[in-house]
Amino acid sequence: MQQINALDADIARLEVEVNTLAAGAVPQPAMQDVRASLPAAPTKRYPRRNLDTIRRVIVHHTATKPDVTPQRVAEFQVGQGLPGIKYHFYITGDGQISWTQPVEALTSQTSVEAVNANGIAVCLAGDFNKVAPSAAQMESAAQTIAWLLGTFNLATAAIIGRSEVDPSDPSGSPGMQWLAGAKYKEPLVNRVQAILDAATPQDPVVVALRQRIKELEQRIT
Repeated sequence: MQQINALDADIARLEVEVNTLAAGAVPQPAMQDVRASLPAAPTKRYPRRNLDTIRRVIVHHTATKPDVTPQRVAEFQVGQGLPGIKYHFYITGDGQISWTQPVEALTSQTSVEAVNANGIAVCLAGDFNKVAPSAAQMESAAQTIAWLLGTFNLATAAIIGRSEVDPSDPSGSPGMQWLAGAKYKEPLVNRVQAILDAATPQDPVVVALRQRIKELEQRIT
């Protein structure tokens, strides 16, 4: 187990090197910027954080129908006492992406303070306990996450479902199909990596790094 952990660490380090070369190369996907127009508490604000603290992208689901709007979710969460919607990005079932909070906002996306402090919340509208997200929603999520990883020089190991770091969450977000059943985490991560690979310059350094990653992965399997 110690050897596997060491190999995993080496892979993660090499992926960061590859993705660093792609920083800024992944284009921002088309999205609606609704940060200033969503319902918000009149006297509360989320605290701000430095962007260099960001280490993870946390995937959530709403446990609702996939067409629920970010406006409705913001209204509900403000009614619960939050300053505003707790997700930074929100993707409906048809693949529409909305930018819902500044990335600097330290939102209450989980019950774990450390996760809130260094995670960007990407929420998929829908209940994924029995079914996986739609193809359009998965593609939009992959495009959004790849852009975020490229921007913040993170590897795909930084893609985490809320249930992986916040097991006390009663909704089991982002749904049971995240790691079991359809296991939609795996194709999402693979698609994100493909987007990052396509955006990364094909120079000898990158090729060598990718080859080393493959060799390490083969040693694990």
